[in-house]
Amino acid sequence: MYLYSISFFPFSVFWPMLWTFLIFEMFAWLPLVSAHNAETPFPVISFKMFSSFILRTFNPDISLASVLLMLFSLIENPELLNLHAKQKYPALYGEKKSVANGWIKALGKKIVEQLGNDPQLLFPTRNFNSSQWERDFALKLDGFIELLGLTPYDNNGNLIQKLKSVSKKEISPVYCVCPISMACTTTTCKAYHLSLATRVRDIPQIILIKGCTVFKMLIHLVENVTTVILYTLVIKKVISFKILSEKMLI
Repeated sequence: MYLYSISFFPFSVFWPMLWTFLIFEMFAWLPLVSAHNAETPFPVISFKMFSSFILRTFNPDISLASVLLMLFSLIENPELLNLHAKQKYPALYGEKKSVANGWIKALGKKIVEQLGNDPQLLFPTRNFNSSQWERDFALKLDGFIELLGLTPYDNNGNLIQKLKSVSKKEISPVYCVCPISMACTTTTCKAYHLSLATRVRDIPQIILIKGCTVFKMLIHLVENVTTVILYTLVIKKVISFKILSEKMLI
């Protein structure tokens, strides 16, 4: 036999939150602030092409953290990539083409600083020149940019569209609400593991607001859970609730 204790937010807390999210919902319908129309799609590339480029261009022993640092440093700086591309594809008389320009060199230098100021870790064996590593690394980053398609120009140097903020919807993680304990904590269950009793098709889905980002989440309900604490606000239905505890009666 189970006892469920459910408590609702007091009205003094609920109504200010309700009005706040109604205002956000109203502004979300305005086209001028629509983030969906102001984003560059996430790069579409196969893992085979990605991994082949990394192994061919950088040190084969490069860490996953270093690769992800370079990847997200490019994705998070569309303005710098626009400036780099404009200098790479000059269009006016007197402009000089420069691939390893100051913009991409500056980014490369900051990446190396974050990796511990050891640029040799990024270069294949016997392919590191300490006197020109900044230029060489800039060329590698430019190749990375072309591989990811993060450029406002086509292969012929024609301007297509300026890069905007890169969408991260495709790599948004899946969040699950689970007990923080990995085993039963009551005096009668003797630290047994926790089993997921709910069938997968019956696991409820909710909406989580984390900072300014909205995530869809799964709630995992398990047997012999002594406490489950969950705070959430369902935006569309404007329903606010708080599950305080679920206790098993012995």
